Amino acid sequence: MSTTTGDRDGNSFRFVWPLTPVVRQQTLDGVDLTARRRRYRDLVDRRLPAAAEEDWPIQADHCFERVVLDTLAGGVWYDHVDGRPAYRQLSADELDAAIGIATAMLDGGRPVVAELNDNSLRWRDNRTDGG
Repeated sequence: MSTTTGDRDGNSFRFVWPLTPVVRQQTLDGVDLTARRRRYRDLVDRRLPAAAEEDWPIQADHCFERVVLDTLAGGVWYDHVDGRPAYRQLSADELDAAIGIATAMLDGGRPVVAELNDNSLRWRDNRTDGG
């Protein structure tokens, strides 16, 4: 449930119960990231785990996020992304690419998820620092 309210100066704010302000996130050139971030979170937190079948190699939201971010980075994501949470550090183009990867996993099902998960695990096994 959400509601919009205003203050004496004419500013409006949208709140999601329990009264959490929704802050719109924009890049320096004015590109709104809010919807992209919401879509990304929906895919990795809700849609992919809900679609995962028992024979899928991963089923947990954090595993889907690892695979998407590793695929986006072409390696272990935290070697390429400064700051946490990682999705908040991504540019509009990177968010679009991450959404595309997650959508491909959702649409392609087990074969796509398995291939991308294997890549992610291989990148992690080949790290020289033992991580």
